Amino acid sequence: MARDDNRDMERSMDRPEEDRSVDKWADRLMSGGGSMDRAQARQFVRNVYEAAQRDLTERDSQAEYEREE
Repeated sequence: MARDDNRDMERSMDRPEEDRSVDKWADRLMSGGGSMDRAQARQFVRNVYEAAQRDLTERDSQAEYEREE
């Protein structure tokens, strides 16, 4: 677990704004009474964020392609 915490600290130095958002949403997940620990909650939030970013990028690319046609 300490290894994950170290990676999280390194990431937070690279992207402090995003990391604060991840922490905020991870806290919300954990306060819901589920059985997730902090590392699991943070990873879940990151996965959702990355999937949403991919979807937005794909949608933007498709819209740009259609405009050019």
